[in-house]
Order: sequence, then C-alpha cells, then structure tokens
Amino acid sequence: QAKKRELEEIANNFLNLVNAQDESGNYVFAGTKPKSQPFYRDKDGSVQYAGDDYQRKMKVSSMLDMPMNDPGSKLFMEIPNPFGDYQPSYDLQSGSDLLLSKATNVDAKDTASYR
Repeated sequence: QAKKRELEEIANNFLNLVNAQDESGNYVFAGTKPKSQPFYRDKDGSVQYAGDDYQRKMKVSSMLDMPMNDPGSKLFMEIPNPFGDYQPSYDLQSGSDLLLSKATNVDAKDTASYR
C-alpha cells in the first residue's frame, strides 16, 4: 500500500511538472494553446493531452523565427517503450482466476529478461 501511494505521488508530481507555466502564466508544453492546461486525468485516471502539436515561435529577425517551446505531445506522449508493448488478452469468465508465477521465453535469440 505504501509503494502504491508513493507511485501515485510521483505520478502526480510529474503531472504538475508537465503542466508547468512560465512567468506570464502560459503553459509551457501546450503547443500553441498556452492558456489551456495541456495534461489532465480523465475519468478513468488515464493522462490525456489537450494541447496541440505545434511550436510557438518568436520572430527574431525578418528571416528567422525562434521556437519558444515544444509541445507536450511530442516530448511526453511519443516516447517509445524500450521493452515493447505487451498487452495479454485473456478471455476469462466472471469468477475466474489467473495465476502466473513464472514466464519462460523459449526463443534463444531473444535475450530479454522477464520478471
């Protein structure tokens, strides 16, 4: 229970960081929607992104625009999982139990470890 609370606290702290605001109150990672909070938890508790995928830019000369930010969608929502995505699908009926005590990979070429 303590580990769960700690992980929830870390996740909430990270959510606060990705919703950072600059000195003008603009959300840093909201793309070109600086007045809208970019990240929020939906009713299921999943984190969603409400900004857009564009950079705000400032014209520094007649021929040069300087990026002022990066959108949170690019920085935080497109990070590939280095271990791949694994979503087992089980057709369990109500009242069923699934107990998994060990997973063994029989592919000698695959050096990943499963724990």
